[in-house]
Amino acid sequence: MLTPPPTGEVGKLLGAKWKELDESEKKPYVDQAAKDKERADEEKQAYDVSLSVCGVRPTHTPIQC
Repeated sequence: MLTPPPTGEVGKLLGAKWKELDESEKKPYVDQAAKDKERADEEKQAYDVSLSVCGVRPTHTPIQC
């Protein structure tokens, strides 16, 4: 049975591979990350608004309205 490498080793290997890629190879991943960040920001804003409608500050556990 194979033992997987420690998580830190996997990160080092992936980081090294990432550095080997040229900009055109990285572009799809960078573009997807930008889209994902935009989506996450929109979802966070909607979540914060839903909390304010319920009268709950974002630092507290949300309640069901």
